[in-house]
Amino acid sequence: MKKQYAFYIDPQSYKNLAIYDYSLLTNLRSEQLEVVFFGSTSYDYLPLDDIRFIKIFSYNKKGNSLSKAISYVWSYMVIMNYIVRFRPQVIHFQWFKLPSFDRLVVAMLRRMTSIRLVHTAHNLLPHDTGDRYKNVYHKLYHTVHHIIVHSQNTRQQLCEMFGIDGSKVSVIPHGLLHIHNDEQLLARNMKDYDAKYHPQGKMVFTALGEQTPYKGIDLLARAWISCNELSEATDCQLIVVGHQNGVDLSELARCRNTIVDNRRIPDDEFLYLLRHTDVYLLPYRRISQSGALLTALAEHVPVLVTNVGGLCDPFDVAPVGWTIEANDVSALSRQLLYLQKHREEVAAIKQDAASWQRLRVYYDWQNIGRQTLQVYAKPLKTELNR
Repeated sequence: MKKQYAFYIDPQSYKNLAIYDYSLLTNLRSEQLEVVFFGSTSYDYLPLDDIRFIKIFSYNKKGNSLSKAISYVWSYMVIMNYIVRFRPQVIHFQWFKLPSFDRLVVAMLRRMTSIRLVHTAHNLLPHDTGDRYKNVYHKLYHTVHHIIVHSQNTRQQLCEMFGIDGSKVSVIPHGLLHIHNDEQLLARNMKDYDAKYHPQGKMVFTALGEQTPYKGIDLLARAWISCNELSEATDCQLIVVGHQNGVDLSELARCRNTIVDNRRIPDDEFLYLLRHTDVYLLPYRRISQSGALLTALAEHVPVLVTNVGGLCDPFDVAPVGWTIEANDVSALSRQLLYLQKHREEVAAIKQDAASWQRLRVYYDWQNIGRQTLQVYAKPLKTELNR
């Protein structure tokens, strides 16, 4: 029997996305299908020894927009050569980095081949771009044969916003993201981190990772600053660490019980902060699903989230935190103040082993891999998607 191939393409397979790719790829096991991974030269997670990994994308290392675009287009020209040679049954696109160009690639493959085209819509539109790419993504979504999303909420939005037939959309959860860390390195740095953050004995709220407007970090800053019981409390602390993009947190940084650090931190420091967090904060304005959420839950950290996208999905599985309405500074202040005064409620969630076990089962990568292979195996529809 002739060998069959699935091409898995992720131009952004580094940092948290490398963890996602590793977790999914290592669970795409099939006797009938070999998965070939086209990823970034910056891939920085565990080795993929049993998977054919072609490091092809290096646009992120270029110095300006033009050179990035040229590099990205060239990478796809090389991939096209592999497509001609291997003739894969499936091509699975994880992210589109240059949507106008990607639309042409997908359209050409749709017209000229019988390859099944699958796309995982991690976000319905690129972050912080408004409706700039809505027409392009409308064409992309109608051109691919099947779309994977991470929540029922996102599936509904996709179908309504772009007029997509629900039969071509599958909901497959985004699994928990486990940071692979050198525990010995963390142990060596523990005293330095203790001296820097002083978390002992305090109720610790954190918001980690890149800080941008769509994540609502400015709303969190206003909620904290506007409530004297929070901003002047000596028994609680707010830690915001991550590169700031389009936000000004200088006023928040002046509060005595906050630490605001505008930088990307190493994995061991990130893990230290997670393990010393009482409540992880995700006051997003909009999102489909959040890697930060799945990383916090992997470490059994209770979360406070807004009811957007798939952020509330884990609460259908187990009570792992609290939810509030989006874009409501007053509601955020009230909930933070409530949690500060009810530390026993936070501790009870942290110690609820049965709930965390249910979460692990639901977000199990092996099951996610099986569901993804089922999407690959769906019969190819030859009619145009409407």
